[in-house]
Amino acid sequence: MNTLIALAFVALPFLDIASLIKAGSLFGFLPTVGLVLGAGLLGTWLVRHQGLTIGRSVQATLAAGRLPVVEAFDGACLLIAGGLFLFPGLVSDVVALALLIPGVRAALRRMLARRIREEAATVLWTSGPGGIPQPMDGGDVIDADYEVVRSESDSPSPARAAPPAALPPGSAEPPTIVRPKDPC
Repeated sequence: MNTLIALAFVALPFLDIASLIKAGSLFGFLPTVGLVLGAGLLGTWLVRHQGLTIGRSVQATLAAGRLPVVEAFDGACLLIAGGLFLFPGLVSDVVALALLIPGVRAALRRMLARRIREEAATVLWTSGPGGIPQPMDGGDVIDADYEVVRSESDSPSPARAAPPAALPPGSAEPPTIVRPKDPC
């Protein structure tokens, strides 16, 4: 994957030059320059407009108490698109304009998330006897994101707290009630 990205950055200037030569021979010099300048101006305006929109979305997400993961990825795509608009060429402008389309960014985000999930190693650790962490072996494991709704130990009523006899062996705290999180 890294080799592919490096190859793309090396090949991009050559592809841009070749596309400018081909467009110049098809349309002429002035229309080609106008096309490149127009794409650059349009791209600059779109990057600025979408950047401000993403900035407001980041503020709203943070105000809601969530991490702005989607917005950070979209911002990175806009940063790359803005950099691509600096190259005077048609191929880089097309790639940059594609990065400005929210559906393209969403598809890239899903593809990257799938790749990270496939390559990431996950080890589930549990609390063993005496509170010593140990890797969990065997059994079914359900991978899920969760958020704590309330802990039995946070309950104001002593009647709600789990009695010590109901606690799992080796557990120092009462069970915590959790619910699944919504994926991004």
